[in-house]
Amino acid sequence: MNEKKIKVYAQVGDDLLFDVYVTVPQDVWDEEVDGLEGAVRDDIANCDDDEDFEQDLADERYYGGYIGSADGSSHGYTSAHGRIAYHLVSCQFGSILASLGVLEQLRDAIVKDLVESDTGHQHEVELQRLKSIKNFVQAMLGEDEDDYECYEGSGSDSDEEQIVTIWDRYPLELLDELAERVYGVPQKKTIVYLHGYGSSSQSNTANYLAKNMPEYNVIAPDIPIDPAEALPFLKDYCEAHHADLVIGTSMGGMYAMQMTNCLRICVNPALHLSQVKDVLQVGTFEYFQPTADGRTHYTITQEIIKHFKEMEQSLFGSERSEGRYDCWGFFADGDTLVNCKDEFAQHFTHVFDFHGEHRMNNQIIRDIIIPAAKRILKE
Repeated sequence: MNEKKIKVYAQVGDDLLFDVYVTVPQDVWDEEVDGLEGAVRDDIANCDDDEDFEQDLADERYYGGYIGSADGSSHGYTSAHGRIAYHLVSCQFGSILASLGVLEQLRDAIVKDLVESDTGHQHEVELQRLKSIKNFVQAMLGEDEDDYECYEGSGSDSDEEQIVTIWDRYPLELLDELAERVYGVPQKKTIVYLHGYGSSSQSNTANYLAKNMPEYNVIAPDIPIDPAEALPFLKDYCEAHHADLVIGTSMGGMYAMQMTNCLRICVNPALHLSQVKDVLQVGTFEYFQPTADGRTHYTITQEIIKHFKEMEQSLFGSERSEGRYDCWGFFADGDTLVNCKDEFAQHFTHVFDFHGEHRMNNQIIRDIIIPAAKRILKE
């Protein structure tokens, strides 16, 4: 029997976060997608015209965001994705999971993960409560499934039943499948590459990614040298270009980490560039490659250095709790310039080592970064 694997995010208690997989029969999954496709087509048919529908989307709190996330944060979906998200936010993901019969799988996966990871036995109470839940559907949804509020991601008002919270995020592949069914043409996902310090949008890494990932729309901006200008510029850029994934290296990895509304890959992120005195210093310097508009030099002032220091003090202030699963860090074992692995690992779940130095070569991009990007975009 063919099976479909679904990635589900769940929280136990106040601070235990898990990303686990559950499986459903492929034919059951297809039936669910068929039903959602019909609902999306009905939504479109009932609109007076596209302009009205686009306005509805613009006014919708959860437009283009995590499906059912409490803060409605944008994930940069394209218009077709947004139209489908507009419908899906009215669905009760917990109810759908219940109908697919996977809640016990979810419970058992969390229990297994908790048992294996809690070597210090700090969460025995949560573990015992999880094990004792006999009717997991009731624990997740409350006595009446209609009471389930997917926007809030909680069960009923009972503390006993709120032990498990589902982050109601549909797999991105579901949005892709629905967009292709409803609108006919597969849409390319967009990858934004953020270059390192002293580099530009014309860097070797940017060009290599674009050349070797033709099935994706790979774009790269020239990052303003002053972080006070760069950070808001990059957030607007990623939103305007509907970024599905942001890849950043070194300084770009530090900026990528702060694009909290996107999936992110940070390669050797330079979280404290201001402390690397022989790199960030006052003066006028030459770019490694000219920028897209032909500029060849940039100037560092004391004020710019001050802005770097100020930003570095608040790098993790805006990170959502579930965002720990949306950011991947890759750290070279031979990086002697900046190595922020330990600090990064305090805030994010996905941390990986690779053999290399601070600056990547094409082999590392080909063998490590590109496969990781493709895997992340398909999950």
